[in-house]
Amino acid sequence: MAGKAVIVRLYSILRDYAGAPLLRVEVEGPARIEDVISKLLSGSEGLRRAFEIVGPENIVVIDEAGRRLKRDSVVLPGATIHVMPPPEGGGPRIKAGVLRKGVSVDIMGLVSEASASAPDTGGIGIFVGVVRGVNPDGSRVEKLSYEAAVDLAEGKLEEIATAVAAKYSLSFAAAYHYYGDLKPGDITMVIVVAGVSRRSVLPALGEMVERIKHELPIWKKEYYIDGDFAYILGGRKVKPDS
Repeated sequence: MAGKAVIVRLYSILRDYAGAPLLRVEVEGPARIEDVISKLLSGSEGLRRAFEIVGPENIVVIDEAGRRLKRDSVVLPGATIHVMPPPEGGGPRIKAGVLRKGVSVDIMGLVSEASASAPDTGGIGIFVGVVRGVNPDGSRVEKLSYEAAVDLAEGKLEEIATAVAAKYSLSFAAAYHYYGDLKPGDITMVIVVAGVSRRSVLPALGEMVERIKHELPIWKKEYYIDGDFAYILGGRKVKPDS
C-alpha cells in the first residue's frame, strides 16, 4: 500500500536498468534513505548493476521540495523521493559536515578523492585551522568553546561549498568545522578543494575560509589561562560585565 511505502522515482540509466520509472519500498515507519536504497537494490539486480556503473557515491536523492537528501536523512511512509545519476554536465563533488570533537577527518582520503574528481585536475588546496595558544593581542588561550546550530550549520556549509565550487569551476570541495571544547593545537576546520590549477584553487580556498568564518552559525567563546573569558561576536571580543 502507498501509505506504507516510500515511492521512488528513477531516471536515465537507473530507470532503464531497473525496467521501471517508479518503484515502491515497503517501510514500517520513518526510514533512513540508506535503508530505503538498500531495500531497493536487494529487489532489483538491474538497478544494483546501474548503481555500480554510476558509482553509489554519485547517486543523487532529492525530495518533492527539491531538497537534496543525505544517506542518513529520514523519510516517512507515503513520501516520494527522486533517485538519479549526476546530470549530463556532471558537477563538483561536495562534502560538508559539522563535527563534534573526536570525530576524525581523513584528510589524505579527501586529497585522494579530490585528485580523482576530474581528469583535468591540476591543483588541490588544503586548509587546516587549529586553535592558537597565544592570540595576536598576547592573550594566552586555555580553550575555545564552539557552540553550533548543527542542522543549520551543515546546510550552510554545503551551500557555501557549492557556491564557491561553481564560482571557481572546482571539481571537488570539502568543508568540515568542529564544535565543542577545543584546546590549543586541536583542529577547528578542514577544507580541501580541487580545480584545474592554482589560479582557481588558491582564491577558492581563501574565499571559502572567509565565508565560513563570517556566515556559519557557529559561535566562539574564548577561555584564557588567567581565568578570564570572552565571546567572539562579529569579529570582536565581548567580555561579560564584571
